[in-house]
Amino acid sequence: MKTIKTSYTLYTKQLLLLLASSYPVFFVSGYSFAAEITTFELTGVESFLEIRYLADERIDTSNGVETLNQYQTTSEQEFSVLTHSYVYHPSFLKLDLGAGFTFVQDSFRTGTGTNNTKDGLYSLHGRASFLEKKPFPISFFYTRDNPAFFPGLAERVQQNNTTYGFNFSLLKPIIPLKLDMFASSNKRKGSSPTQVVDDTTDRFGIRASKVFNDNLSSRIGYDYTDELSSSGNLSLPITPSSRKTNIFTYGTEWLFGAKKQLRYFDRATFTQQEGIITRDEINFAPNLLWKHSDKLRSSYHYNYLDSKQNSIATVNHTANAELNYDYNKNIDINTGAIIENNKTTGLNLRSTGVNGQISYKRPVTNGTLTLSAALAYKQNDREASATQANIIGEVITLTGLTPVALANEYIVSGSIVVQNLARSQIYVEGIDYRIIVVGVRTEIQRLSGSNIGDPQQVVIDYAYQTGGSAVYTNFEQNYRAGLTLYKHYNFYLGYRINDQTITSGSPTLPLNSQKVLSFGASANYPINKQIEVGADTDFVRHDENISPYDSQRFSAYSQFLLPYASNLRISASQINVDNHNSVEDINLSSYSMLFRSRPLDRMILSAEAHKEKDTGGTLLRERDTFKLSVQWHVYRLIMDAQAIYSAERTGAVETERTHFLLTLRREI
Repeated sequence: MKTIKTSYTLYTKQLLLLLASSYPVFFVSGYSFAAEITTFELTGVESFLEIRYLADERIDTSNGVETLNQYQTTSEQEFSVLTHSYVYHPSFLKLDLGAGFTFVQDSFRTGTGTNNTKDGLYSLHGRASFLEKKPFPISFFYTRDNPAFFPGLAERVQQNNTTYGFNFSLLKPIIPLKLDMFASSNKRKGSSPTQVVDDTTDRFGIRASKVFNDNLSSRIGYDYTDELSSSGNLSLPITPSSRKTNIFTYGTEWLFGAKKQLRYFDRATFTQQEGIITRDEINFAPNLLWKHSDKLRSSYHYNYLDSKQNSIATVNHTANAELNYDYNKNIDINTGAIIENNKTTGLNLRSTGVNGQISYKRPVTNGTLTLSAALAYKQNDREASATQANIIGEVITLTGLTPVALANEYIVSGSIVVQNLARSQIYVEGIDYRIIVVGVRTEIQRLSGSNIGDPQQVVIDYAYQTGGSAVYTNFEQNYRAGLTLYKHYNFYLGYRINDQTITSGSPTLPLNSQKVLSFGASANYPINKQIEVGADTDFVRHDENISPYDSQRFSAYSQFLLPYASNLRISASQINVDNHNSVEDINLSSYSMLFRSRPLDRMILSAEAHKEKDTGGTLLRERDTFKLSVQWHVYRLIMDAQAIYSAERTGAVETERTHFLLTLRREI
């Protein structure tokens, strides 16, 4: 048997060498034979055994009455093996193959009963990389795994993900450029008592790039994405959504001049989208940067956008130029001009403006003095053919209970629709979020017990008032002085005026001229090698026509270097905002503590605590969090444990969450 195997191996080697000598381009020409040529060689094995235990609890109350009580425990045992090998030679065919299995025991308890489940899951991993060092490398991959994700501290969703596809390239000397192609398919499925995951994403792309010489390069690409989603929170209706997107991109870069002092670069994008939201969009943005001398620089930018989303058509033109001049080591001068013509369904706004700034910086006794003055003038011609214009697809991130302002002013509150990114679910105002209007600004605030995760990106559609047709001017002045002493102390004083004046027309909304006075100071001082302290404060008096306000901010911290490579930081802050024409004020107190230490070799211990409370608005906002984590490496054994407690409250609604996760991993 040994003789037969040896003869087979020699025959295979001779056959491959014969093919290589007949077709050297496709096989071994130029290879380094440091690795052994063989029919099959196993080069490495990685494996691990991991045990995980999770306990989650969530309790919701409203006016002191419990409305939700859920508790979940999960035990998992996972074993996985990944092998590395090659066929004939590592540069010919390299293989990464692996498999694993996971046993899961789940228990979920609510006020209505307990649900216990057991499951056995398997995972697979495979990648074949063929001719990696040749001008036509190709690789194929397949992965099936079973991760869990946490839309909330007490919400665990077990998933099954399957991804497969390929990557292929053509390089010199086969073709005179670099060409990359890829295709993949990803399917995510999973569920929990509160969440369901059902997503499919197929992608295909091709990219080409060419470096002609040191001064010229270009690139072009095409991406196709097909997305299907039926994911969401089971507390709300889920509507399956689909989206197909085609994106073509082109870009180039040129360097001109004997010293390459001129740089031109551009990017063009064409996007076509089908689904709940249809979109056809062209965007072109050329740029020119010119270094005239060591002291003088200029830049020129243009952006063209032509977009149609459902029934909303938008065409924007923006051109601006800037000139920067370093007069001497103390004085810098900047000036610029801008022209804009922005059209969207129901509104057309044309603007022209100029601006300039001079900055002065010089050393003084034990410090540095900085002064700056800036002026900007813009004339605006607004033509409104409708009382409202619409925005589709503004994306914001909601974290904790902190309100986030939307981009436009004078938003029609009743028009706001908040959805998840896949648009398979619509969130409910008053349960998942609330709307806060202060003057011209509109904010979205996530609520306690919300179906919106923490944090989570959401997409928002809304309408805003156009303000009627008018011609008006903006004249802005900005003055600032700063002083730094002994490298530790900083002081500043700023004053800004923005005058808005109507020259013609009949606007339906008032203009909003502003005068802003601000001043503050900060200090950070190392008392010795072990202790550092710092504090800063800001005061703002913001006068405007619509919603003036006063604000003050104070913060302080102490940082200590302790034995056992330990570090402790304690901080506190107070923010007060008094909106003169609104009851939605801010009176926010926050305290935090962060401790990190290495009490033992290869052990990291950390503890974090944070508390914030805002009593300034119409709805009390309060949030407490505490996190304790330990990570310890003992040879090939890794222990990772973390415990998190959080309690958040908006008004009479309160949510408490407790999360504990223990992971033991043994590399084999």
